[in-house]
Amino acid sequence: MPVVPSYDNLQTSIRPQAPNLSGPAPGALAAQQMQDAGRAVSDAAGAAGRVLIDMQREANDLRVTDALNSAIQARTDAQLGVLTLRGRDALERPDGKPLPDEAADALRQQYDALRDGLGNDVQKQAFAARSQQLLQQFRAGVGEHVLREYQAHHDQVAEAGIAAAQRQADLNPDSEEMRGQSVQAIRGIVDNVAKRKGWAPEQRDAAVIEALSPLHMGVIASRMQRDVDSAVKYFESVESELRPKARADVRQALAQRSAEVRAGSAVRALTADPAWTLAQADKAITAQFGDKPEELRMARAELRYQEQVRRDAQAEQQRELLAPVQQLIGDALNAGRMVGPQERDRAIAGLRLTRPDLYAQGAKLVDQHNDEVRNERRAADADARSTLGMDRALNGAALRYEMLLNPAKYRSANLMEALAPEVRAGRLSPQDLEQAITVQAQLMKPQKPPEFASLVTGAQHLDHRLRSAVIDGKAWDRLDKDAQADVKARALQAAEPLLLQLQQATGQKADDQQVKAVIDSLFVQKTYRDTFMGMRYGASFVEQQLDDQGAGQRLVGRLVTDAVSRIPPQDRARIEQALRQAGQPATPEVVLQYWQAGGGAR
Repeated sequence: MPVVPSYDNLQTSIRPQAPNLSGPAPGALAAQQMQDAGRAVSDAAGAAGRVLIDMQREANDLRVTDALNSAIQARTDAQLGVLTLRGRDALERPDGKPLPDEAADALRQQYDALRDGLGNDVQKQAFAARSQQLLQQFRAGVGEHVLREYQAHHDQVAEAGIAAAQRQADLNPDSEEMRGQSVQAIRGIVDNVAKRKGWAPEQRDAAVIEALSPLHMGVIASRMQRDVDSAVKYFESVESELRPKARADVRQALAQRSAEVRAGSAVRALTADPAWTLAQADKAITAQFGDKPEELRMARAELRYQEQVRRDAQAEQQRELLAPVQQLIGDALNAGRMVGPQERDRAIAGLRLTRPDLYAQGAKLVDQHNDEVRNERRAADADARSTLGMDRALNGAALRYEMLLNPAKYRSANLMEALAPEVRAGRLSPQDLEQAITVQAQLMKPQKPPEFASLVTGAQHLDHRLRSAVIDGKAWDRLDKDAQADVKARALQAAEPLLLQLQQATGQKADDQQVKAVIDSLFVQKTYRDTFMGMRYGASFVEQQLDDQGAGQRLVGRLVTDAVSRIPPQDRARIEQALRQAGQPATPEVVLQYWQAGGGAR
């Protein structure tokens, strides 16, 4: 069987064959033939050997080339790994070896493994020679990387040192000792860098200015905000250690800051007077800085700022002083009700003398709130008034009042259909609806019960009294229809139990005069209440209702006028003069309060 050649050690089955010597008998011819045959065998053996040598050489080259490809790939991978090591990681290795030795040793181990895997000594020797070249190139490249990282690390350390020195000076701008330490530290760092890199003196000096310039600018900026004169002096002492552009920028900033300080000082001196006015202050600074347009602009800007500060303070003070009335309005708004004059005055009474402007503002806020509540009520009652033909506010008492005054209008009305939506909307209670239906049933009876007849008579007389002169003959006319209806409803609610008591006491139908007497008592019998100034006045039930609606304010005014008229003229003149000198209004109310505070009123 023929032998198959191996990759690393080629063999062949070709063998020299003995010539076929069969033929004629030996002789001279035979001898010649034998000689020729020997040369042929020798030539054939030589050609086969050369073929084998060439094949072995090619096989060796192939194996070595394949191994070198792997070696090159391993070197590339190792290079990529080395390049990821930066700074201290490239300079200080965990095993203590220099990075070129560490990386070369690791790569050599891979190369040794590749060499040992080859098939013969020829291949191993050839690979060893080539791989050694690759290893040397790799080591040289790692050394260059380490040198670059060494320089970069030194630069980073130097930059960090300069930054630390700058921060120390920034944090201690007034410490000459620390600033001097920072300057010396920066100079030393730059000198070391210059020596390491072989800089010329000019290059070193430029680097010193580049590093010191931020330090000096930081100190100047800090001092400039607190003491511009100190900043100017410092700048003059270190000007040569600043970059040219920095010098120009600092000069401009110092000039502007100096102008700001002068303008601000002038404005603050003017506004230190509590009585300063914007127009007067502007006139003063115009006279002072008229020939300096930039400083005049700064002064006016500061003046506007001070004016805004004053306005903000005043607004905050106003908010604090009006907080009680605002709280009162908020509570009333949540409850869906109006604010009465008495509770309004309790909230802002203290402002009447000290801040009459805010007193008027507080009163106006209450009036606005009450107007809004009235408008909402009008809108809520619009549909119901239209349905029932009413031209005034809808509530249970007002509805009963209208029914008693206009029985023919309501005898045949479908109250259940007309009022059910109002009950669902919460504008009328179920009890209001029930009472209205009860009143309608009484109106439909030919013979009314005595107590009901008395109630009808009382409503008619009440309407007549309300339309007649009240207090000064004008109070009723000052009320709108909704307010009039509200007063009527309250008066009727007050009269109903009185009429029932009268009916129960007599046990028989009350006559018209008895009913009128009950109604008249609401206009005559007085109860007493306190005014905002501690005065007491007596008012009837109806007068109190009018007062709550704002129509009875003339009653209080008349009381004040009467009280002021009893003050001795000389005392009154003295109080009025004092009020005018204090910038306070000399109204009758204020005069009376001062008179009472002084013990004049008894």
